[in-house]
Amino acid sequence: NGQKGSQGDTGYSGPPGPKGMPGYMGPPGRTGQKGDSGQWSTGMDSCCTALSRPNIAVPIEQTTLKPGETTTLSCGAQSYPPAMVSWEYPINDARYQVIGDNLVITNVQSSDSGKINCTATNILGSTHKTYVVNVPQHLTIGEQPQNVTVNEGSPFTLRCKFDNVPPPVITWYHVAPDGTRTLVTSGVDLVTQVGGASTL
Repeated sequence: NGQKGSQGDTGYSGPPGPKGMPGYMGPPGRTGQKGDSGQWSTGMDSCCTALSRPNIAVPIEQTTLKPGETTTLSCGAQSYPPAMVSWEYPINDARYQVIGDNLVITNVQSSDSGKINCTATNILGSTHKTYVVNVPQHLTIGEQPQNVTVNEGSPFTLRCKFDNVPPPVITWYHVAPDGTRTLVTSGVDLVTQVGGASTL
């Protein structure tokens, strides 16, 4: 016999054969270990539990300001989502500036006395806060009592008026020739006071 020849080149792959039949289902695996217990839930998504309408702890607040000072008033609303804050004040003046959620008043004047309101609003509702502002001022006499000449035993009326906000409490005294002051409590039919005006 002659010598074995060298191996020839590899031929082309033939077409794939038909798909075989599925095999039988294997036996079930072993049961896994029990997991840790989950945390208690209210059934609400965690994002929703934080939603709240605006709330203001002190809805009415009285404040006394000094003339000439600068003051800042805060609405103080707590809510989620954060509330939009708006302000209403008694006069239209450049001294009033809204900075963020606060109202800044510069060079406080007696005309600033009165009510200043803020409103806090978000998608769940709104709430309000009222500042009752008092700016004391020096007493200003608007109407002085006039000298009256009367006969002994005859009735007469005296009136005085102060132009101040808030109005002062007016008290009447009798001043004797020697300068002694005595509170007027007897022989008086009626003492009335309306605002800063008092009638004796």
